[in-house]
Amino acid sequence: MSFDPNIHVPGAWRCAKCGFGLIQSNLNATDGTVTARDKPGDTCPNDGAPLWRVTWRESYQEMMALAEPMFERDRIIAFICSEEGAVVGLTGDNPDFNGQPNSVVMICAGFTGWCDRDFRADTVIEALRLAEIAKHAFEASQ
Repeated sequence: MSFDPNIHVPGAWRCAKCGFGLIQSNLNATDGTVTARDKPGDTCPNDGAPLWRVTWRESYQEMMALAEPMFERDRIIAFICSEEGAVVGLTGDNPDFNGQPNSVVMICAGFTGWCDRDFRADTVIEALRLAEIAKHAFEASQ
């Protein structure tokens, strides 16, 4: 049995203009089940454009676009923490529009001289990449 990625996700809709996504479901009170509401006709609450069905391929691509930064983050953290006792502290993004980087990663490891060192960038991933580069440079100098 082969998988056709062009089959639509039941109850999933997307606005072609703004990207708004809608998952529609029916709550069946008589038997307690939930089923997909797959009837067209709803419009986007943002711009009134018609909503289009979402294919499994589109849904997969969207999920992978969201997951890839997490895989990258975990890979870098595992690399930094491969040294026993290394500590990585992540802060949430802080976009306050003051011209400063929005994210800080705090690391205490051998390549930081076992002192807390901040790596700053616009996103946590970019800050982690700076720390990864610093660790590679430290290891290359040893």
